[in-house]
Amino acid sequence: MALDVSKPTDSQLLINSPTLIRANWDAIVLGTDATLLVTNAKVSTSAAIAESKLLFNASGHGHTGSTDGKQIVLTTAVSGILSTANGGSGSSANANAASGIVVLNGSAVVPLANLGSGTPSSSTFLRGDSSWAAVSQTGFGAWVSKSDNTVYQAATDGFVIVYCATGAVTGYTDASTPPTTTRLITYGESANGFTMPVRKGDYWKVAGATTVYWLSLGS
Repeated sequence: MALDVSKPTDSQLLINSPTLIRANWDAIVLGTDATLLVTNAKVSTSAAIAESKLLFNASGHGHTGSTDGKQIVLTTAVSGILSTANGGSGSSANANAASGIVVLNGSAVVPLANLGSGTPSSSTFLRGDSSWAAVSQTGFGAWVSKSDNTVYQAATDGFVIVYCATGAVTGYTDASTPPTTTRLITYGESANGFTMPVRKGDYWKVAGATTVYWLSLGS
């Protein structure tokens, strides 16, 4: 049954009007005419329809069918990319993948494996290039006897240890050969000495020493 807004006409016989009016009323009640249905095009942008009147309960919307109009099944009904401004990753990539998001572990912290490449452990640390590396342990080398008044170049960082039986002893070290910068000097009528640090690559010498040792640091 369809609505016919042209009937009854102004010149319609009164005896025929009730039937025509009843037909239109039936069409309105039954909602069988497309012109009587509320469609998206007929809803004004300023209609301000309450959310509770917009309940999605048909298949394809991922709605649970609750009466609050809000419960959406995210695992089946949402597609696309959630922007970072709205709390998303801004990416369609999987979790814990390149350009994706990182999922916190059971302790609510970022898993160590997601902080950098390599293997995290109690003996490694995270470098500035985002890689796990072993802690480098530097120790002293062997005691090496050296000669007084002789120029040496340090292959590593280290120390010059000097003993003087009597008189003055002077230590020189810098980037020149021979070194001319006085770093340490001691005087004494009896035994004296000093320990002088030397940087890797610099030159050094001592003058006036009875005994000289070189003690390297690292390699």
